[in-house]
Amino acid sequence: MKQSNWTIMGKGGVGKSFCTWLLAQYFIRENRKTYFADTDPTNATFSAYPEINAKHINITDEELNIDQSSFDKLVNDIASHDAYSVIDTGSPSFLPMMNYLSQNGTFDALMEAGHQVIVHAPLVGGPAKRDTLQGIYGILENTNAQMVIWQNDYFGAVMKDGMDFADTDLYGKFGD
Repeated sequence: MKQSNWTIMGKGGVGKSFCTWLLAQYFIRENRKTYFADTDPTNATFSAYPEINAKHINITDEELNIDQSSFDKLVNDIASHDAYSVIDTGSPSFLPMMNYLSQNGTFDALMEAGHQVIVHAPLVGGPAKRDTLQGIYGILENTNAQMVIWQNDYFGAVMKDGMDFADTDLYGKFGD
């Protein structure tokens, strides 16, 4: 199976690298051949774990615009890998990366190459809830990849207008 797992969120400090680390631990435990990459331009947390051996790939230039050659090399590495990949992205590159992914049909190209593409996004309660909901909505509106939402209650319950996330209009629209 070819599977490409991307952990994406525009808000920092919400558990993105932790989710990626859990995915990596699962694939390592299951002894699955996996390509690991960390593209966070400011906090390369995921690649700091030596046991995982994730490549740190700088996909942005000094102004945090996407460096097309670096990003395309990352995508080519993923496409040529005949098993699993786990990519941790950084919140500073969220908007330019989402724009690049959308404009270039990156996930569509990976799917055409036989990869199942899954976007993993943390959703938190508390003060950052609105930001993470907006990030999830932006991802859902701009990709057709499958999505796994990691509900993180550390900062407070993940509720919207007194409802669990699974009961919201957003989940109703994209829940399948």
